[in-house]
Amino acid sequence: MDAGPVAVRILSFNDFHGHLLPNEDGSGGVAKLASLIDRQRTTNTLVVSPGDLVGASPLVSAHFKDQPTIEAMNLLGLDVFGLGNHEFDEGLDELRRLQHGDPTSGFEGSRFPFLGANVHRGDGVPIFDPYVVKEVGGVEVAFIGLTLEDTKEIVAPDLGDLQFADEVETISRYVYQLRERGIQAFVILLHEGGWQKGGINDCSDLEGPVVDIVKQLPAEVDVVLSGHTHRTYNCEIDGKLLTAAGSNGKLLTQVDLEISPVTRDVIRKSAENLVVDASLPDEPEIARSSPVTSRR
Repeated sequence: MDAGPVAVRILSFNDFHGHLLPNEDGSGGVAKLASLIDRQRTTNTLVVSPGDLVGASPLVSAHFKDQPTIEAMNLLGLDVFGLGNHEFDEGLDELRRLQHGDPTSGFEGSRFPFLGANVHRGDGVPIFDPYVVKEVGGVEVAFIGLTLEDTKEIVAPDLGDLQFADEVETISRYVYQLRERGIQAFVILLHEGGWQKGGINDCSDLEGPVVDIVKQLPAEVDVVLSGHTHRTYNCEIDGKLLTAAGSNGKLLTQVDLEISPVTRDVIRKSAENLVVDASLPDEPEIARSSPVTSRR
């Protein structure tokens, strides 16, 4: 008898921007975000973020060069991170320090991969990992992460010879490479976005750069988790789920996939944006141990 489909859950938040503390209305904040993540976790769950984890941050993170945010994400259990434009605000060397740490200060850096499939020095070879393949429940899911092509035009510091390749060409290249390895389930962490007129789980007259990008992607792509515009939407375009969860840790996107262990394909998928509201308890370990605690 063939094995049944494997349920895989992906929890995503974008454009966190170092918002470690709750908003004025009590929503958001890393301790409540972590609490909601813990509540929604199932056996096969991965936590991801498509860009702008740091940069343009409140003082509680920015004053300490955004180290508190990286440390908090280590505690939260972030599995995969795709770069956004604001990760480059302080230049490449500082971004590498956040990624790999600084032994002289005791800062360990991130415990999660930084993906930047379209970041290169003119030769097309990415200087960050372009993707990561995660095995969950006996099935494999590929995550390809990239920032918007216009990153260099909107980031303040001189990024020298860094270049940012076209999103569609980049995604297509790695989808086809990974298909050769037998990967059939693809999730894109794309730091580019759009806007729509409805509520957090609507897709009313969606516009913006992300729409054109998604329409040109290979049919093999299953999910695009987006950001950058700080808007919310929950859409399906040409058979691909496309979502965004606002900004500042106020929302969490939950994507549920069912993957055939035989064909390795995604056979069912759904998404929902969930509110990180003030009624959620703080996650105890982060509330107790987070770098935020000593900096309030």
